Amino acid sequence: MRRPGSRLSVGAVYFIVETAAAAIRVAAFWAFRDTPLGHFSEVPGLDMKTHLELGALFAQGQGVFAPYRLAAALLPTTGLVLLQTACGLATALLAVFITLRLFGNRLAALFAGLLAALYGNALLYELVTLPESLNAFIAAGAFAALLQARRRRFTPPWSVLAGSLLALTVTGRPTGVIAGLAALVWLAWYLRRKKMPRRGWAVALGLALVWLPVTAWNLRHGWPLPVYGGNAAYAAAVAEKPDLASWNVVPVEKPSPVRMAGGFLRKVPLVFSLRELPDNLNYYFLREKLGFMRFTVPVALFCLFAFSGMALLLVRRDRRGVFPACWLLALAAVFTLYFPAGRYRLALYPYFAMFGGVWLAALCRPGRGLAAAVGVIVAALEFAAVPHPEVRRAADHT
Repeated sequence: MRRPGSRLSVGAVYFIVETAAAAIRVAAFWAFRDTPLGHFSEVPGLDMKTHLELGALFAQGQGVFAPYRLAAALLPTTGLVLLQTACGLATALLAVFITLRLFGNRLAALFAGLLAALYGNALLYELVTLPESLNAFIAAGAFAALLQARRRRFTPPWSVLAGSLLALTVTGRPTGVIAGLAALVWLAWYLRRKKMPRRGWAVALGLALVWLPVTAWNLRHGWPLPVYGGNAAYAAAVAEKPDLASWNVVPVEKPSPVRMAGGFLRKVPLVFSLRELPDNLNYYFLREKLGFMRFTVPVALFCLFAFSGMALLLVRRDRRGVFPACWLLALAAVFTLYFPAGRYRLALYPYFAMFGGVWLAALCRPGRGLAAAVGVIVAALEFAAVPHPEVRRAADHT
């Protein structure tokens, strides 16, 4: 018997995913023009306007470097939204690529790409001037480049690309700091294990091509953290908080490692709370104008598929899931310390889509009983522990 999905060529998988991603984004952009989302960047105090102001300062040669500030300095508001939707299109393709490289399963890759292409919250963030879509694309690109470099035995072109994207991942948000450092540790271990340590020069070159000019720029502006331009004192103050009750905190000069560790441990469960849409996005008041969202995958379903895929791979002891799980945990560690909700979690969605695709593909094959049983258990746990979106909206702050 021919297995489901075996008739699909790799080209067909990419075509279907990109068609779905493009169709929903055309509809979203068309609706976007007549909704208040297009005016959020004009409201003082909202992060949407703040990022544009930071981009304007960067265009004048002021402030530290971040990929989104460079984009905001070069593009008008509509151009930024188009760039973000282009990042969404590319991230859907990267989800396909990552799934194929790790699992070699075209049906799983198709499902993963469709989940990434149609994930409603990712699409919503693409329509407002926030950096998460660009940062998620860069991080996914770095992970995909690492996979391809490993496949090509770290030949110079792929190694340089992987190093450059890793460096950009670190400069974009604190989310990427631990992931970037963990990737470098893994690279050193892997190249030594495979007895080709000299291949690491190309990765180092890629890192230098980004970090050297970024460091020079940031030091010129007197920033104490040459590579990453985040506000360390403010981040430390937020990290000390054990919950998300208040976002407005006073920066501290001498943060307490004990309180930071306690805040981290208290906030770990919030990673699974599905708090994706903060109050300042006003989605619950605008959704009647966003008809295209009816054709997207909601967060509860998206996370159900992803958690089921993770659990299935764990039950099967499938080691192919270890590498992306470690990358995902490295990305999650920093924003769990910082703010494990809202748009900060968007960096995880390409890998969630991959895990979800693996589970959906397992449901379409003989022996689907195990996948179905895992899905039922995960669904019971998820919906028993997670409040309904209508109830939890008031607790979302960013």
